Amino acid sequence: MPSQNIAPPDPPVLLGDGKAMGEVERLIAIAAQSDITVMLSGESGTGKSLAARRIHCLSSRRAGPMVQTNCASLTETLLDSELFGHERGAFTGADRLHTGKFEVADGGTLFLDEIEELSDRAQAKLLNVIEEGVLVRVGGEREVQTNVRLIVAANRNVDELVREGAFRSDLFYRLRELAIQMPALRDRREDIPDLARHFAVELSRELGRDLKRISDAAMAQLVHYDWPGNVRELRNVIKSALAVAEHEAMWVEDLPISVEMHTGDRAADDCALFTLDEAERRHVERVLLGVSWKKIDAARVLGITRATLDRKIAKHGLTKPE
Repeated sequence: MPSQNIAPPDPPVLLGDGKAMGEVERLIAIAAQSDITVMLSGESGTGKSLAARRIHCLSSRRAGPMVQTNCASLTETLLDSELFGHERGAFTGADRLHTGKFEVADGGTLFLDEIEELSDRAQAKLLNVIEEGVLVRVGGEREVQTNVRLIVAANRNVDELVREGAFRSDLFYRLRELAIQMPALRDRREDIPDLARHFAVELSRELGRDLKRISDAAMAQLVHYDWPGNVRELRNVIKSALAVAEHEAMWVEDLPISVEMHTGDRAADDCALFTLDEAERRHVERVLLGVSWKKIDAARVLGITRATLDRKIAKHGLTKPE
């Protein structure tokens, strides 16, 4: 059977016409012109993986694979195998050869998310692969050539980690040949109406709803809310509101309570003094409400594990509203 050519995917669109996103688009265009290593930084939910895919789809490697892995989701031993592969018999349970992400991404782009979570040993091994262009699978001896364009992302400030000695400076400078900072949603409020309408149209189709518009009052609440979970939280809020809306327009009362109760008088709340525990309780509760108490989404927004989130929920006596 003759082989078929598969067209490269269209680059995903980063919504927003404001100054902050204009600068992001400018840097993405620069990144797409070469194989320069890119470090994307910014809070969880700001669209770092979307930006990585856009760089890949605009680059000369767009016909190759785009492979992604999260450095925080695996133990150190599993991460070595995930990135570099392992030979049969390398460890208990390794009953066959496993090809790592570097080899799978050959000729394309490898996107490493939460790069700051790499252990010291994994950092050293990654640096060696970048500098030598070869890797050795876990339990192996033969060198394997790599031809991969690397894009990484971090939720935390890696500059500070380097200063604290928690991240290798030599690896940091190899990874941050071009830095792109993804802005928080609260820092580009002018983009919120377009984003909200885009998600409303997209999710209306998904949920089989016929939403005609977002009311002015509801849009005002969306614009003035601080969005600790950024664009990801906005999408979840629109989905939640669509699920309960009883009319062809989205009203304030359709919004989750954390957004609905957020008034324009933020100054008094901002000036209030809370203990650290109380500030944490309020923030965790607000994020949980913002994602309709979907714990896996809340943990991702907060930048913590699901187990840590469960401990904080128990610590503060938080309960899901009826």
